[in-house]
Amino acid sequence: MSVNQRYAIDKKRTQRYGSLWHTIDFELKDHISVDRYKQNPNQIPIGDFIIGGKRFTVTSAELKYIAETAKDAADTFIKAVKLGQFK
Repeated sequence: MSVNQRYAIDKKRTQRYGSLWHTIDFELKDHISVDRYKQNPNQIPIGDFIIGGKRFTVTSAELKYIAETAKDAADTFIKAVKLGQFK
């Protein structure tokens, strides 16, 4: 199951967001052992994080860390702009 349904995104309409925007997605695994997940939820692969045509099988802990890192990176950039670090 594709979260962003990237195959339905018009690449031409998304050029203003960057070259990778239309390639970002997450596909949930078809089969996940609920029992194994309950035993160790941070180490069970739950799906594939996709960006730039590359797939990375990730756990829920890794997926959360990717999201945190992306948010921190965007926040850091905004702070740097406000502090005048870019001209």
